[in-house]
Amino acid sequence: MRWGIQLIEPNRASVVPLRILAVSNLWHGANDYAFVRSFRRMGHSVRTITEREFFPPWRDKRLRMLRRLMHRRMAADYNQTLLDEAHMLKPDLFFAFKGANVTAQTLRQLKE
Repeated sequence: MRWGIQLIEPNRASVVPLRILAVSNLWHGANDYAFVRSFRRMGHSVRTITEREFFPPWRDKRLRMLRRLMHRRMAADYNQTLLDEAHMLKPDLFFAFKGANVTAQTLRQLKE
């Protein structure tokens, strides 16, 4: 059994390690990163992809305007990276805490 908890004895369970692809922040105190750390403490292998790598938090007004103009291309690159990582990792679980930039098409392809 590869998914979740496998009962060995009636009162004892062991966790089968999963390969997890996660969309998560990586700063201490982020709720999604707390989930990632918990998965790892349970013995699961977690590959994280942060939105910050693809959508920089620029403060300059001109850079923010550029980010707004480039958002569609940035999102396409981000979603393609998710699919590429999933193809290499072959995850048992895809975890996205908010996933604002994960498209429905990407989710359908990850499901396949």
